[in-house]
Order: sequence, then C-alpha cells, then structure tokens
Amino acid sequence: MLAIGIGYLVYIVIAHSTVAYINRLPEATENTDKRENSASLPVMGDSQMKKICDAVTQYLQTSGAYKNSDLILTDVSRETGIHHKNISTAINGYLHRNLFELVNSMRVEEAKRQLQELSASDYTVEGIYSNCGFRSHSTFYMAFKKFEGVSPA
Repeated sequence: MLAIGIGYLVYIVIAHSTVAYINRLPEATENTDKRENSASLPVMGDSQMKKICDAVTQYLQTSGAYKNSDLILTDVSRETGIHHKNISTAINGYLHRNLFELVNSMRVEEAKRQLQELSASDYTVEGIYSNCGFRSHSTFYMAFKKFEGVSPA
C-alpha cells in the first residue's frame, strides 16, 4: 500500500507541476519574443544601412581582410567600430545577402582578377583559391559558379 501511495504522490507532483508550467508557457513565450525582437533587431533606414555597408565594404577592400579564410563577423565589427548586429542587419537589409556572401563575392572578383592577370601556365587553381581566402577547392568552385554562372575552369 505504501508503494502505491508514493507512486501516486510522485505522479501528482509531476503531473500538476507540468500542467502549471505548460499553462504559463504561451504567456512567457509571447513576452520573450517581444523582448527579443525589439532588442535584437535595430531599426535602420536605407541611408544608415548604406553607410554601414559602404564602411564595411571599404574596410574589407582596403585592408584585404576578405582574403583571410578565418574572417568572422566580430573581427569586422571590431575593426570598423560598428556593432555586429548593425553590420548584419545593414548587409541583410540593404544588400540582401549576408556578410559571408559579400566576402565570397569579393573573393570571386579577386580570383577573376588573378585569372586574367596570369597566363594559363603560371597558375594553379589551388594557388588562386587559397590566395583569395577560400578554404577548399569545392567552396571556391561553388562560390564562383554562384556569382558568375560558370565554373572557374
């Protein structure tokens, strides 16, 4: 009889505490969503997004940081002095791509420049894609095909 009583007591505690938790869940989720959306998405106009995109693009081009295969958003944020959420929001909202698509497009442009400068016998694909910041042959080919519509070969 004691075993049945303890089992029943455990059932009551688990069932009732779970029901109370579930009943509070939609309210907590709604409040959390409202707080996260208002805090995490900075509101910017087109002119502000353009300024941020121009500053990031200029930094990437003048410093050559886009050639760094280990480049991350926080590096760009630190170097430009622009908060990483603002960079991400501006690039997504104004350029309709993310930072890594922007970086890869710059890398593809650099690869095209190098391919045009060098004669066919003076280069290897491995040398070009690694000089431009790509980590692998397949990533280079995929990005090149995406932005140019043809393979680099």
